[in-house]
Amino acid sequence: MSLYFTQPIARQAIWGGDRLAQTFGYEGMRHQIGQTWVFSCQEGNENRLVDEPGTLGDLWRNRPELFQSRHATFPFIISLVAPVMDLSIQIHPNDTLAQRAGYPNGKNEAWVFLQAPDSGQIVYGQTTSGMEQLRQKIQAGLWDELLGRLKVDTGDFVYVPVGMVHALTGGCIAYEVQQATDITYRFYDYNRRDDQGNERPLHVEQAIECVDFQLSHRNAAPPAQTLETPNATITTYMQSDSFCIRRLAFHGRQTLRFPTYQLVTVVDGEGIANGHRIRKGTHFLLPASETFTVDGQITLMVTGE
Repeated sequence: MSLYFTQPIARQAIWGGDRLAQTFGYEGMRHQIGQTWVFSCQEGNENRLVDEPGTLGDLWRNRPELFQSRHATFPFIISLVAPVMDLSIQIHPNDTLAQRAGYPNGKNEAWVFLQAPDSGQIVYGQTTSGMEQLRQKIQAGLWDELLGRLKVDTGDFVYVPVGMVHALTGGCIAYEVQQATDITYRFYDYNRRDDQGNERPLHVEQAIECVDFQLSHRNAAPPAQTLETPNATITTYMQSDSFCIRRLAFHGRQTLRFPTYQLVTVVDGEGIANGHRIRKGTHFLLPASETFTVDGQITLMVTGE
């Protein structure tokens, strides 16, 4: 009945603020936090365990029976993101382009909006038909013409496949799942400067090369599947080679079992899970094939393979 709780890693950003600390009850976080990595085994950014020594990476390397994974390396970076202003216009490469840059694979990504952005929309996609037209509009600074927009509401799921131009916008809070390749190319960053007066680097040519001109808004929301049990609603937003993302909404006592490990974030409410008290802002590993009993009025975001 063991659960392994992780400490979030605060990551400062020029577009960050204090909303994550306020919303999820994180104590001691500095100002201008853009996101917290809640499950990561990236070198130098492994989540520490709460109730015992070591890190999530130590469990991955030394306790493979907890995961029963098909991957050689930990496959996810899972975050909570809360920008107070729009993020840079960006894109992630596919496997071929990522491997050319020295990474093992590309990066598909997905969001569940715990709170919709102030504008009610995000940047999603672009309007040009090919590289030269895109390059011309970028050189001319015609961002309003070339960027696509997608309306999003609180509770929406959005899939961001490799090759999709995208950006979160100010005021949202998103649960973010991405493949564990920490590579992002920026098209544009609104000419913002950091505390030292420096603009963040752009990667325009690399970004243009990544664009998949066949993608559209149809890629944003694969059909979700919902299962009602006596005391829980299980919504599967996506099940793919990259990740399986679910929302579990409990309204009483319910026991579930998953064949592989699950990475769990409490996004609303409080209750008891396998004898542990959990609340909004709690994060834990549920080992593979472990019986999972939850009691309470509580909503979880859960990612697995």
